[in-house]
Amino acid sequence: MRNRDGQPRRWAALLGVALLTGCYSPSDVGHRIYGYVGSQGGIAIEPAFLDARAFSEGLAAVRVAGGWGYVDREGRWVIPPRYSAAASFAEGRAAVSDERGLWGYVDATGRVVVPPRFQRASRFIDGRAYGLLPDGQVESIDLDGRTAPSTVAEEHAALGDVSKEFGAEWRSSDPDPGVTLDQRRTDRAMVEAAIASDRLPVSVAVDGDARVGYDDLAGRRVIEPTFEDGGPFIDGLARVKSAEGYGFIRPDGSVAVPPQFDSVLLRFSGGRTLAVSDDRAWLIDTSGRRVADLGPWRWPEMGGEEGFDDLERYVGLDDFFADGPMPWQRNGKWGYVDRDGRWAVEPRFDAAQLFHGGLASVTEGGRGRLVDTRGRTVRDVGEATIAPPDRGLVRIGTETRWGFAPADGGRPDHLPFATRRLVFAGTSFVDHRPLDFSEDRALVSRFAMHRWLLVDEQGRSQASAELEWLEEAGGGVYAFVEDQRWGLADDRLRKVSAQRFDAQPEFKGDPPAALVTTGSRMGCIDRRGRWAHEFESAALVLADCSGRLLPAAKGFPETGQDPLVGIVDRAGRWRIPPQFEDITRLPGPPGAQFFLLEAGGQQSLAVVTARGWRRSAPADLLDCDHANACFACAADGCRRLNPWRLQAEAPAYDEVQSGGSTGDVLVRRGNMWGYRRVSGRLTLPIEYEEIDPVYEEGIDTDATTARVRRDGRWGVASLDTGRLLIPVQYDDLFTVSDGRYVMRAGSGWGMLAADGRVLVPPGYEAIRSVRGELLLAKDKDRWVLVTVDGRTLAGPPDWVQQIHALADYSDSAWAALTLDARLYFIDKRTLALRDAPAPAGYLWCTTACYSSSELYAGEFHSDLSIVAEGRPNRYVLLDSEGRSPVPQLLDRVMDIGPFGAGAGPYIVWVAGRCGVVTREGRWLAPLAYDHCEALNRGPGFVMLGREAYPIPSVTYRGP
Repeated sequence: MRNRDGQPRRWAALLGVALLTGCYSPSDVGHRIYGYVGSQGGIAIEPAFLDARAFSEGLAAVRVAGGWGYVDREGRWVIPPRYSAAASFAEGRAAVSDERGLWGYVDATGRVVVPPRFQRASRFIDGRAYGLLPDGQVESIDLDGRTAPSTVAEEHAALGDVSKEFGAEWRSSDPDPGVTLDQRRTDRAMVEAAIASDRLPVSVAVDGDARVGYDDLAGRRVIEPTFEDGGPFIDGLARVKSAEGYGFIRPDGSVAVPPQFDSVLLRFSGGRTLAVSDDRAWLIDTSGRRVADLGPWRWPEMGGEEGFDDLERYVGLDDFFADGPMPWQRNGKWGYVDRDGRWAVEPRFDAAQLFHGGLASVTEGGRGRLVDTRGRTVRDVGEATIAPPDRGLVRIGTETRWGFAPADGGRPDHLPFATRRLVFAGTSFVDHRPLDFSEDRALVSRFAMHRWLLVDEQGRSQASAELEWLEEAGGGVYAFVEDQRWGLADDRLRKVSAQRFDAQPEFKGDPPAALVTTGSRMGCIDRRGRWAHEFESAALVLADCSGRLLPAAKGFPETGQDPLVGIVDRAGRWRIPPQFEDITRLPGPPGAQFFLLEAGGQQSLAVVTARGWRRSAPADLLDCDHANACFACAADGCRRLNPWRLQAEAPAYDEVQSGGSTGDVLVRRGNMWGYRRVSGRLTLPIEYEEIDPVYEEGIDTDATTARVRRDGRWGVASLDTGRLLIPVQYDDLFTVSDGRYVMRAGSGWGMLAADGRVLVPPGYEAIRSVRGELLLAKDKDRWVLVTVDGRTLAGPPDWVQQIHALADYSDSAWAALTLDARLYFIDKRTLALRDAPAPAGYLWCTTACYSSSELYAGEFHSDLSIVAEGRPNRYVLLDSEGRSPVPQLLDRVMDIGPFGAGAGPYIVWVAGRCGVVTREGRWLAPLAYDHCEALNRGPGFVMLGREAYPIPSVTYRGP
């Protein structure tokens, strides 16, 4: 179901969330910190790293705020954290990346073997690696760092390339959380498979199309590029795709399984793999013979966004038949099928995972169990989860935390580590695959505790608390995380809710309320976490909590169909039955509540009163953002629907368009336009050729004035009274900042005040930009800077002709950036000009750097970016005079002052740390926090988070 603009409706997404939260699927909120355990289950390196990799050759790549470095098996720094990315060691060499994103190599002491110069870099194999240069050339690299041009395909430079992996897991609200550890595990397995088979899939252009073939690791072509896609060889077979579908080939290129399937897993296990054909799932053997029909694909329990790729991630590259039958689902329950497709264990579990060592982790009725290959319970841990034994230990825990226990019985003394979860086919469960040990070390994580501060605009602490995570929730309330569930705190960060919720509450409306779920319940809460009303989530799904009546969907989709929605009251009674595809709440006159209903591509206006509900006849309603302004159009014109009688009424208009405020509309008869307020009054009569509402720059408010055109000439009128503020007498007219207008009279351009006074007589050939009281105007074929009081600015010869961007920089200065990246500041009082050089090695830049040679029309303030060839952009903070009060080059800057107008204060980030500084360089909060967020309580209010755990100090133990 989609809106007319092609965007998915909110109900599909809302139900997808409800399906997951209904079975309690806690998300990762805050951030994890990583460490290592030894094979006996003890902590070998305390979790304290923001990201980490498996050990290789005695070293592990780990990340702290300052970047990536390497530690030994005891957690001591061997190579300090100074890289933006770092790969694992192989043959005594590791690929590392600098701040430009270019890769080079270091040895195990940190000595640079190859300076960073490659866009991608492979691992070393048999004394050789490959790097891809920015110009697309591939070079071979030996262990001594000698390089030479190579003709191998680009994929050789990507073998073991980890550049795409960086951007470690972060908060679930992050739109791009990066590659998860599980994906890294799969990627690493694919690299190992390519190395073991001496076959690497490579993409080659053939007749203008990309085709996949295979090289050996030395770069020799061994299988010609004839496939649309190709995977690694695993146990002698590789999945390939052609126009006919997916199949498998042997290392000599001969076909093992003819390409005929819509989807197929990457590998075989025990001579079987899973394939899909004509929406049915099959077990096939290594010849492609269909051994068993496993039933329909897709399952009703799968979310609308899930597909075969999710099943593939669920299975990964694991040898899924190695230790027992394979988990499979039927009618929402999980069991196990054997290699012949027979049910070895009938489906009865809520979740079932792969067998390891003859045992598998399952959940049934909220209880965690280990079962054998016949489904018999070997160990039951009640309302907990348990993993199969691994190195004499088992992992037991909750949905969010786990600890070690002996394999022969007992419970963990404490649960120090954070779980990893899988979500597939409407089920969320703890990932109980074996820990990934490497060199007697396995990566583990826990959620970081933070010390939180609320700071006012003077830098004074208003509240503090130690919590896993904190977010502003609206309505003067804060949402905190406790064991990966959400609670509520007041503006002093005191916990006020006994209840804990599955997702972050967001308070809206008056009085503020938030839509939440908890277990099987869904409803609306007040700011202390108390239920205003609650429902069983299996019965209703709400859209929001504003008003006495609530848009809701009935039940959950069971066949992939989109839900029908209606309106319920706070007791759960249907006031509008669930018969519609979408419902939007509308403002309207007092005494009732109004809604826009949609079904079959048409809309109706509905009114709900104490006596019941009524709706208008279905029609194509235009610009219906207020119950007083819903227009139905027919062959005889567009008429407003009376919100009480729900019938069209006179007068009729030929066309209706949205106006400058909610409920206001532009109306046309013939070729003339007028302006109709939400009250129904025509404040601008239908006598204008064009009406263009004017919005105040940088402020999200309703329009109060409009440019109007009559008889080919322009003026400005009030939308409230209809009075002409500027007479309709100018040949052209454009709005500029502070309510002023640039106008043309005949061939000359000038400027007007908002009340029509002439500020600059129309004598210029053009006016290119207006910044406050300064104009860039053309006079006798040359650009000049003039003030509205007639003063002309002088300066270096021709520098004004080079202006690329002009800014009303501060109360005391204008600023100008030229095409050759020079920055000038102009004193507003004296018109004195001062050159501001960029930091050494950098050039000044604004958004103008990326536009054409024409003048950049936007504004810039005190956070100016600087660029250097081959380096990421940096920022410099400048005070109101254009001088730098902060010596650091900044990674990111956010103006948190009123309307972001350049007066500050600013949140700034440097090397993974953030702080708050004023425009004049006074630090309100030092560069010591990992989380800084502006609050809605007012300009300058900030929420700060600092890790409440020991961060490893950087001591170098190198040569």
